[in-house]
Amino acid sequence: MALIQRIRHMEETGETVNASMLVEKWKRFEEWMNVTEAEQLTGEGWITPFKKAWKIKEFQRHREAGSVDLRSVEEEHKCVQKILMMKQAYFHCKFPII
Repeated sequence: MALIQRIRHMEETGETVNASMLVEKWKRFEEWMNVTEAEQLTGEGWITPFKKAWKIKEFQRHREAGSVDLRSVEEEHKCVQKILMMKQAYFHCKFPII
């Protein structure tokens, strides 16, 4: 199912998955698939069973956390790890454990 693939991709890339996003994505898929108005899902009653069936967790970020670039955070995390490893190596050379 295309919506599930899109959601899994969003989860892998750290994008926000929430009910309003699911409704909007579903509407786009219905339009793309030329689903007649009579057959389209309406409201949000389908979301909870859909998330439960596909084991989708909903995440909502608040305030500044909602605007954080997760890729930048990951890059910075890797950089900090390298610095800490270099400091640890320096410390062990200067003060070897006997």
